[in-house]
Amino acid sequence: MQIAEQSLKLLSRLQTTSEESECMSDYCALMVAMEEMKRELKQSKDKDSKTFKIKKERVDTIERAAHSFYKSYFSMCKYKEMSVRSDQKRLEKELELVNLICG
Repeated sequence: MQIAEQSLKLLSRLQTTSEESECMSDYCALMVAMEEMKRELKQSKDKDSKTFKIKKERVDTIERAAHSFYKSYFSMCKYKEMSVRSDQKRLEKELELVNLICG
């Protein structure tokens, strides 16, 4: 019974949480907004103006932050998956032991 409960918990950990989904949705919205800002910069006629340079610097900063988030988020997902796999192997070994003892 305890193994079944642990298996259910393991399955729930595999599911994407609403917080994780919200983070990815926000990331996608950020990418769309950032591409729009880049498009606006490309269409700008006065690329030597101070305003243009400030906007370009802001877009570059946002882009670096977005890429850092992307790397962090998917590293977290990778470690989450590794943790779940480790727990899954442990449960399989426990089940084998129970079957060996009871079988």
